[in-house]
Amino acid sequence: MRAICFVLSLLLAAAGPAVAEPKVVGGTAALAERLPPAVMTRLREAPERFEEETAGLIFAYGHGGAITAEGIDTAIAHSRAKARARAVADLMASDLDADGVLSGQEVAVAGQALAPRARGLLWTRHGRADANGDGAVDGAELAAYAETRAQAAMGPAEAARLHDLMLLDLDADGRVTLDEVALAMQVLRGAA
Repeated sequence: MRAICFVLSLLLAAAGPAVAEPKVVGGTAALAERLPPAVMTRLREAPERFEEETAGLIFAYGHGGAITAEGIDTAIAHSRAKARARAVADLMASDLDADGVLSGQEVAVAGQALAPRARGLLWTRHGRADANGDGAVDGAELAAYAETRAQAAMGPAEAARLHDLMLLDLDADGRVTLDEVALAMQVLRGAA
């Protein structure tokens, strides 16, 4: 983990001038006090995972070495979009006549080319998506099924967990930097 932090610090140094250690609004001791107990527990149980996920979010959805609440919202939206795409990909590959309706007959034909497990998954997903039980999945049913899968992949609790990252905005500027995360982790390790 230290190697990852070292590499990330080198990348940040190459990207621009060094950033001074963030000033902590209320002091470093206030950090452990302001974090909800559930967040403290999660951070203590898997600090390396937290640091890695945070660095990934910052580099993928942040700007200038920091992430904002809007960047986290973008990460959540992207996660849900990928889940929707995965949910409908195999079903859409069964729309043999390209009419936007997935009939049981089309699923049966497309399923013949699949391994038994994949065929079972296709049938199960088709059945779940067929909300009215008429044996066919139309565009509205497919969209509703995709949204259900998106919410299962990134529901409100998981989205709130990602937004908990903003609690580490130590200088209260609306941005969380890698330096703030590193300092917060030092403080939290000391508060263990």
